[in-house]
Amino acid sequence: MKSYNLLNHATLEEQKILKKWFLTRQDKTNLSWMVEAIEILGWTIGLWPEISEVHFANEDRQADAVPQKKDPTKFIQNAKRIDNNKIYQMADLTYRLHWTSKRENIGELGVNSSSVYKERHKAINWVLGVDSWDEISADT
Repeated sequence: MKSYNLLNHATLEEQKILKKWFLTRQDKTNLSWMVEAIEILGWTIGLWPEISEVHFANEDRQADAVPQKKDPTKFIQNAKRIDNNKIYQMADLTYRLHWTSKRENIGELGVNSSSVYKERHKAINWVLGVDSWDEISADT
C-alpha cells in the first residue's frame, strides 16, 4: 500500500492495524470477518454477478479478482458502481437477513450467520453513504 500511495486512503483503524508488527487475537478475528464486507464491496463494483445469501464469502474469487503485488491504478480506475436499484434491493435483503439471523440461525451458516450478515450490512450501509467506515452502524 505504501509503494502505491494508498495508505492515506485507509481509515485510522486500518492504518493502526497495518503499522502493527504483531496482531492480537482480536485483530485477527476482526480481519477474518472482513471477507464478508469484501463480498458486498466487490459485488457493488461488478466483480461478481451474485452473492450467496446462505454461504460464506468466496475468498478464492476475491483473491483472483483483486490485483496483488502490482500497481492497482487500472483496477481502481475501471471500478464502476452497479445500478443503484440493485444495491438498494441488496441492502433491504441484507438488513432482513441480519435481523432474522440475530433471532434464529438460517441457511448453512449456522452459529456465525449473525456475524456474516452484520459485516455485509455494515458494508452495504457504507456503499450507500450511511456512515464513515470506522463508525458504520448495522442496527436491526
